[in-house]
Amino acid sequence: MNRGKKYLGFISKQWSGYRKNLWTIIVLTMFNTAFVLLYPYILRFIINGLESGAPMTEIAKYILLLIGSGAAIAVTYTMLQSNRLKMNLSFSNKIREEVFDRFPGYRNEFFHKYESGDISARLQSDLDALSWFMSSGIFRGLEGLLLIIFGSAVLLSINVTLTLITILPLIAIVIALLLFTEEKMNRKFKKVQEFVSSVSDFMGASFSGIIFIKVKNRLSLFTRLFEDNLKERKTYEMDAVKYERMVDIFYQLGIILSITAFLIFGGLIAVKGAMKLGDFVAFSQYLMTLIGPMFMIGFFVLSYARSKAYIDRIADLSGDEWLERPRERKMDKFSGQIVFSGADIGFDTPVLKDINAGFKKGEKIGIIGEVGSGKSTFIKTMMGIYPPLRGSVTIDGEPVCGLTYDALARLFGYTPQENVLFTSSIRENVRFADHRIDDRVVLRAIEIAQFGKDLSEFEEGLTAQLGSGGKSISGGQMQRIAIARTLVEEHCIYVFDDITSSLDPETEFTLLKQLSKELKDRTVFMISYRPYTLSVMDRIIVLKDGGIHEIGTHDELMRTSEYYRDLLLITR
Repeated sequence: MNRGKKYLGFISKQWSGYRKNLWTIIVLTMFNTAFVLLYPYILRFIINGLESGAPMTEIAKYILLLIGSGAAIAVTYTMLQSNRLKMNLSFSNKIREEVFDRFPGYRNEFFHKYESGDISARLQSDLDALSWFMSSGIFRGLEGLLLIIFGSAVLLSINVTLTLITILPLIAIVIALLLFTEEKMNRKFKKVQEFVSSVSDFMGASFSGIIFIKVKNRLSLFTRLFEDNLKERKTYEMDAVKYERMVDIFYQLGIILSITAFLIFGGLIAVKGAMKLGDFVAFSQYLMTLIGPMFMIGFFVLSYARSKAYIDRIADLSGDEWLERPRERKMDKFSGQIVFSGADIGFDTPVLKDINAGFKKGEKIGIIGEVGSGKSTFIKTMMGIYPPLRGSVTIDGEPVCGLTYDALARLFGYTPQENVLFTSSIRENVRFADHRIDDRVVLRAIEIAQFGKDLSEFEEGLTAQLGSGGKSISGGQMQRIAIARTLVEEHCIYVFDDITSSLDPETEFTLLKQLSKELKDRTVFMISYRPYTLSVMDRIIVLKDGGIHEIGTHDELMRTSEYYRDLLLITR
């Protein structure tokens, strides 16, 4: 019962902003139902009139009514279809926007749990099917229910016995299927959608890594893995389809029994003269009219079972349990210290424990450590992306994880190791944070980032398109555009995660010289393994064994730390 309330509550919530549209569709559905049921009723009077020798003027009136009702059916059905389709599209857009609007407020656990392919499958195929059900599916079901109720009433008015004989078996089968198949169909379709997501994830990973796959000559392996994924998905899809077809067989059986009963018993009644020819024709028309609605009800049951699986999967993405607590503290200027006080930091479990460190404004801090030592975790915690698991990280005495994202965006300029570029022009990638930034500022940032010479080689200049994810340029070019994007705005603290790894020594030297000049009074954190990059830092933090192993200048560590020297040798 509670699960049923959950699904109905979800659907009701989506309709809450569309009451006018809701009543428009309900009214159109009722009018269309009335016109559909009126058509055979008028036909009944025409045939009975012809049989009894009624005046042609009277019959002509009914013929005009018959034509009018046919035209009314066409008009109302067209309007009904149009309004249902409009709401299908409105729901899919509305829910996508709601989910996307929530993404920035989600905790990092969400992005660790769901792969991009899975999210894409849920927000495309799942959502399109669910949106169809919430409008077209529900109102097709309503249309079918109205036709069955009022159509059965008309049949009862024509002949009670024949109605009970022909309609009751069909209604009994519909009710039985509704009671015994819904939950099983829900489970089967949920399993199918899980494998749809799995295949989407695999395809996304394969396409993004296709060059590496080719270089390693592993195309055959990935083809086999993809085929295995598809086969498993096909197994569950076929199982669900077979179950659907089995349900359809019972519906078909009910319809066949209903028609057979009408032909036998209705024929006997008509032969005995207990039913007029017009009544017989009208009864047969109503019975055939009700076969479609019976299918509608059956299809509604199957669609409802599917929709519950879709609602569960969409609700997973929009659950309140993923939301961070509101960040309310604003901060326009940075004027003091960054302080780690007894901080355990990491994602689920601590990567670094009991971190105690302080950094003054204007310091240049290098960070080094083995792969997995916690370098990126350190800076992401400092920037307020990960909250400390214990202890505190503060900026000017304020807990960094309590600052609004707007405040953090102004405080920190960040160039990640991954070189995230977007499918757009060079200009739009550089001024990503603010599209109002003037081209002169963009070009200045590009020059500092040592991308000026490269830019001159693009015929379109700043309007040159970078392709999907920036894949049309080299790794070094991607890195320098990412650096320019960080430099195009002024920040109090700059964080660079291994930004010189793809640069040749000459470019590295020139870039660091320019950064030293431009960011002279700003605080800079630089993750790197490059000796020259670290040599221009004021202090270097060495991470090892889940903590800060040592802190010192490059020269001091070269003299006193064998571990530091080994790290530089390993990475050369």
